[in-house]
Amino acid sequence: MLKCLVLSATTADKLAASMDCRVKPGNDEVAIEPRAGLSYLLRMASLKDDVLAALSSVPTPEGRPLTATGKLSEIVANDGKVFFSITVEAAQVKQWESVRERAETAVRAMPGVQSVMIALTAERGAGGAPSLRPTAAPAGALAGQGARG
Repeated sequence: MLKCLVLSATTADKLAASMDCRVKPGNDEVAIEPRAGLSYLLRMASLKDDVLAALSSVPTPEGRPLTATGKLSEIVANDGKVFFSITVEAAQVKQWESVRERAETAVRAMPGVQSVMIALTAERGAGGAPSLRPTAAPAGALAGQGARG
C-alpha cells in the first residue's frame, strides 16, 4: 500500500518541483505541471485508502472484516477504475462468492468509482489437485478373478 506523509506547503512545492511528471496518452509523451502530478498521486492514494475503508465493512464467512483476512491483493485504483483480487482456498470458493459480490457493491457505491473488477481466485493446498489419470489395479487383483477353486 502506498503510504503518504503529511507535508508542509513548502515541502510539497519542493517535492513537486523535483518530480518529472509525464503522461503517455498513446505513444506521445506530454509533460504535465509537476504540482498536478503530485495531486494525481495523492488522489490515487486517497482512493485506495477509501476502498480499504469500504472493504473493512464487508464481513467474511467467519464474520471478520475482509481487510483483516490477508486475502486481498494489492488494490489498483486509477481514473475511477478499481481492480483487485481475493484469494481463497479452492474448497472455499463458493462460500466467498457472496463476499466478492458484497465487496463489489461496497466499492461501486463509492463516489468517483466508475468501474470495479474483483477477481475471486482459488489456491490449491499442499499436494495440489487430485490426479485425473486412471490408477492401476493393485498387483494380483485381476489375476485371481478367472480361477475358482
